[in-house]
Amino acid sequence: MRSTHCHRRKALAELLTVVPVVTLDRRLSQRIADIGTRLLAAVPCYRLHFLPDDSYWQAIDAYENGA
Repeated sequence: MRSTHCHRRKALAELLTVVPVVTLDRRLSQRIADIGTRLLAAVPCYRLHFLPDDSYWQAIDAYENGA
């Protein structure tokens, strides 16, 4: 497994595609985007790349064990 840092604009675009709110209200849309921007400023974002095998379990075990 390897990880690469996500650019904030790309991460925000991907995050907004999974927000379960559909609205035509411009203010609400802006508020949702603002919340996403604040979230991504506070929490690092990485894209994870896994091999097509079960080695991802090693990454999960390492995370759970605080590595």
